Amino acid sequence: MEGFGGMRIRNERVCLNPVIPAAWESYSFIIRYRNNPFRVEVNRTKVIVVNLSQADIPLAVYGEQVTLKSGEERRFEK
Repeated sequence: MEGFGGMRIRNERVCLNPVIPAAWESYSFIIRYRNNPFRVEVNRTKVIVVNLSQADIPLAVYGEQVTLKSGEERRFEK
């Protein structure tokens, strides 16, 4: 998901800077970080990340750093 999903790992943190192709309304994907899955949903106005694992996941979306707790859903406005 390094392409338009914009995923990189920096300093033990999953960094996301997703973009959306002009012809698309939305897309979603599941990532496993250290065997811990989380779902990313991207649309024109926001990104929603849901931690599907039992572990906390260090995350940054558009530079906003958070630690996503187990089962937590977080929205990031574009």
